[in-house]
Amino acid sequence: MTIKIAGKLPKYPDRNGLDTLLHAFLHDPGTPRLAVIVLETSKITDDLENLDKIPTLAIRAIEPIGGDDAGRLRAMLQRAHAERTGNLELPAEWEQVLASMASPQLPGSEPRR
Repeated sequence: MTIKIAGKLPKYPDRNGLDTLLHAFLHDPGTPRLAVIVLETSKITDDLENLDKIPTLAIRAIEPIGGDDAGRLRAMLQRAHAERTGNLELPAEWEQVLASMASPQLPGSEPRR
């Protein structure tokens, strides 16, 4: 099945938190950022050739996450990935990216020394 995402962000500033990271995106473009997004189906297209329906999703709200919340979000992402795929670990490339974004200590873990 195919899913498309509309190529535009929410038009209202109170729903588009990415503006707060403009300086970071321009001056540190290679660093990935964690964000929470709210998605909603904006339209459904019938693919008559393949007898399929293709939903197009719109981003209704997006907020970047940093600080201690980044560690909690990383843990939530790992848990959701494990539940969805049955794999306990994220793919290696995800681990490297997420490790660079997470807070130094994940909730419930011992402090790093």
